[in-house]
Formats: sequence, structure tokens, C-alpha cells
Amino acid sequence: MTVVQARAVHDLMLAIKPDHQHEPCALCDLEDTVGDKTYTDEELAAAVEAARAEAVAAAVAEAVAPLEAELDTLRAAQADTEVGAAVAAATAPLEAQVTDLETQLATALAEATAAAEARDALQATIDEAVEAAAIADRKDERVQAVKDLEFWTDDFIDKNADDFAALTDEAWDSKLAELAELRDNARTATSSTPPRGRSAFVASAGDGKPTEGATSKLIRRQRDLMNSALSGN
Repeated sequence: MTVVQARAVHDLMLAIKPDHQHEPCALCDLEDTVGDKTYTDEELAAAVEAARAEAVAAAVAEAVAPLEAELDTLRAAQADTEVGAAVAAATAPLEAQVTDLETQLATALAEATAAAEARDALQATIDEAVEAAAIADRKDERVQAVKDLEFWTDDFIDKNADDFAALTDEAWDSKLAELAELRDNARTATSSTPPRGRSAFVASAGDGKPTEGATSKLIRRQRDLMNSALSGN
């Protein structure tokens, strides 16, 4: 085969390569004008094989490049998935513990709230009982104090007993002083008022003064009037 023939085969092989490019080889440097130089079949076959191998390698590399890129993407995604799965597996027990602790905390808070409400209700009941006992004690003491005045009727005292017990200590002292003063005024007014008519004559003991029975009747009448006025009747 002549140089011209070898160059023709070289150019043909070059034409079928992608982008028609390859690294410079011995045939590229040959000139068509070399003349009638011939190559052995072995030399020509070696040159053709080298060109073919280069062309095939370039074509394979170009075809495989997108597949390699996609494979790299898949490998990265798989790695992310594996990492995510590993993280999820590692944190699952912790998340379960957190959920359990949150449930326990909510239960504890609910129990604490219920206990506080029960305590407040019990304290309110105790306070009411203490206050009721204190009022009862005050009521007994103040009723007895009014009775000790030896003037006011039991009916008046019974009607006003709750009002007496509800007063503050200062107000009660003032009320008791008022009742004592009214009693004293009634007695003073009665002792200075002479009875009239026949009843006065009968009641007198010859000295023009009312008897003890007449005085008591007048006191009772005046007391009843004051009882009625103070009781709102």
C-alpha cells in the first residue's frame, strides 16, 4: 500500500470519529507528495488499529459521560438517604422519650392544678367554718351582753341576734353603749313621770309617788316602744 493509500484510509477513519478530532499520529505528518513509498500490511494494520481504538475510546467516553454524571447523582442521593435513615434510626428512641416526658409533664401539671383547686376549695370551706364558729361565739356573747342590760325583751334580742354578731368589735361596742343609754334614758324618764288618773292614785302609797309595780309597767311600755322602733316594726 502506498503512502497515498494509507493516508486515504487514515482520513476515512478520521472522518468517522466524533468531532473529527484525534491526537496527531504518524500518518498525519505524511505528505501526499512522498511518492510511491509503500507500507507493509502489518504497518498499515497497526496504524489503522491505533486510529480505530482512539476513535472507539472517544466515542465510548462521550456516550458514558452523561451516565456517569447520573450515576454520581444517584450515589449522592443514596448517601443522603442512608444518612437520613441512620439519623432517623438514632433519634427515634430519643423522640419517643421526649414524647413520653411531655405526656408525663402534662399529666403532672393537670394533677397539680387539680390538687391546687382542691386545696383552695378545702381552705375556703375551713375559712367558712372558722368564720361561722366565730360568728356563733360572738352571737352568744353579744346576746348575753344585751340580756345583762336587763331591759330588752327576748323577742327583740332574738330578732337582732344575727345583726349583733355581724358587727365589727368597734361597731358592737358602740351598739351596746347605745342600748345601755336607751335603757338608762327610759328608766330616768319613767321615774320622773307621775302616773295619772285613778290608776295613779291606787298606785301611790299616799306620798304621791308611783309604786314599784306602776314604774315597772311604764318601763316595760317604753321598752316595748323602743324595741318596736329599733326592730323596724
